[in-house]
Amino acid sequence: MKSFWSFFVASIVCLWCLLPCVALCEGGDDRLIYVEPEVARIVIERNFANMVSEYSSISISELDDVTVLKNVIDAYNDMLSKTGGFVSISGVNHVCDVAFQDLKPKDFDTILMLQLKRKLKCLDFAKGLVTTEIGEKDCEYSIKKVDGSQMHIEYTSKSGIGGFTRRGGSIAWRFFNPGALRDSPYKCVLIDTKPGGKYAAFDSYEKGRFAIRFLLENAKKYQNKTPREAIPLYAPSFENNTPKYIRDLEKLGVDVDKKLSELDEYEWGEFLNAIEQIEGWNEQGEMRNF
Repeated sequence: MKSFWSFFVASIVCLWCLLPCVALCEGGDDRLIYVEPEVARIVIERNFANMVSEYSSISISELDDVTVLKNVIDAYNDMLSKTGGFVSISGVNHVCDVAFQDLKPKDFDTILMLQLKRKLKCLDFAKGLVTTEIGEKDCEYSIKKVDGSQMHIEYTSKSGIGGFTRRGGSIAWRFFNPGALRDSPYKCVLIDTKPGGKYAAFDSYEKGRFAIRFLLENAKKYQNKTPREAIPLYAPSFENNTPKYIRDLEKLGVDVDKKLSELDEYEWGEFLNAIEQIEGWNEQGEMRNF
């Protein structure tokens, strides 16, 4: 009798939880979106780093957490290779399948429960890919000035083991901020460069580069803009030689009259490379590990 009621309740709950998934996938098309690799890494680790341990009460597995996570990462990368670097709905479902494929229910009562957990995990994973914001809590390093100097920045691992310093070079290089952004929802901290003002500091080049693209793709002021129209907002004339900025973009091969929303992955790469160069990414500083 207990098994019957467990089956009945689990069935009702499972059907209820499928409704959001139906809404998410309605339309029948395998939609594609771009997800920055650093965001994907964080979301994958949040969802799939402890699969075997997380579901040990209702499932058994011949694999360990590390192996399952590796399999998930491989499946995600395989999806990207097939879709030109984009995330697809079918790809997300496949990644979820890989995460759960080696988890076997312990008994009859846990079959539907494990299926339900898979649906919820898949929804959390899909939601995370499109909504996750990298912030201070996700930074691997604590960042501060050394002796109060913005010319000498210390990155200390939050694990308490080691770190490194960056001294000299450009602001863009010292702060892992290739776009010289004043602020970003993805920053680790803001650092005051008196008298130059505050700049965002990131804990990796990838995060800093992602922040540029996120800003240009999502901030309302850049909607339906071309690079020629966006740069006066991104690099205003009171701080920059804006006409020269646009000319330099053209010299570096950027189509300044094509809308940002129409750029393909290669064109985005060229645009970000050009911004990085114009903003003065300079690796001539000194970096030391400790």
